[in-house]
Amino acid sequence: MGIDQFLLLGAVGIAMLQTFLTKRGQYHSNVLSQSVSGKATRRGSISSRNISSITAFSIARTPRNALVAIGHIVQKQAYILAFSDTFYLLAICSAPCWSLRSWQPCC
Repeated sequence: MGIDQFLLLGAVGIAMLQTFLTKRGQYHSNVLSQSVSGKATRRGSISSRNISSITAFSIARTPRNALVAIGHIVQKQAYILAFSDTFYLLAICSAPCWSLRSWQPCC
């Protein structure tokens, strides 16, 4: 295998990881934003009272700015979870390589 093939395989691997990271980020963003939307009926949903308390104690002076701030927090958390998933995938994929590294043939 030449150096060009290794570079090509590395580029393909990075592209696959980037795609996985993007898709997992979208997934986590959708899951997290369901509990933030005004239509959520679960106990942990954001209500107008919560938004007014956010506007009172933060830089966000209007309810719209408070929702934008919450959206940024949700996006950051989604990316943190996506990176966690990506590192978990890398650990699973590299585990066979580490086990083969310590294996030695008998002869």
